[in-house]
Amino acid sequence: MDVEEDFQHAVRYVRELGEYAKAHGVKISIKPHVNSSVYNTKTALRFMEQMDPEAVGLNWDASHIWRTPEHEDPVESLRALKQYVATLRIRDTLSRERPIGPVETQIPGGGALPLAEIAQEMQTIPQVRYAVLEIVGTKDFSLEQVDDVARRSYEGLIPYFSA
Repeated sequence: MDVEEDFQHAVRYVRELGEYAKAHGVKISIKPHVNSSVYNTKTALRFMEQMDPEAVGLNWDASHIWRTPEHEDPVESLRALKQYVATLRIRDTLSRERPIGPVETQIPGGGALPLAEIAQEMQTIPQVRYAVLEIVGTKDFSLEQVDDVARRSYEGLIPYFSA
């Protein structure tokens, strides 16, 4: 984070990858991620201003924006970045701590994110039809436990996306 030479390296590297991807009919999606060169709305805007939007887009994830050092508002972030968004991720989180919290607080409704407002804003992005649910920490769960997390996550998100 905030190391200019690392940011410039990321720009050069992703721009080159984007050119390769575009030549093969693929678009790369980069996620602003805590502890990375591109980690908040400001760095994502700066990064995307240097990209070919036909080759590179953003993989926007509210939980990473929520955990920025600035404690950004994810709805405002999405509004500012929506023209660059290629893919979307959604999950809840209770804390603004950098390591994501336990599975229970990632299940929609188990955290503190304004999911209704985020989902509403997500639905205004015409170039994206789907949002991906991401839950981290189920590696040692049984199949039944994973199924339970998936079911409760689905039930938690349906009210926001079933209009």
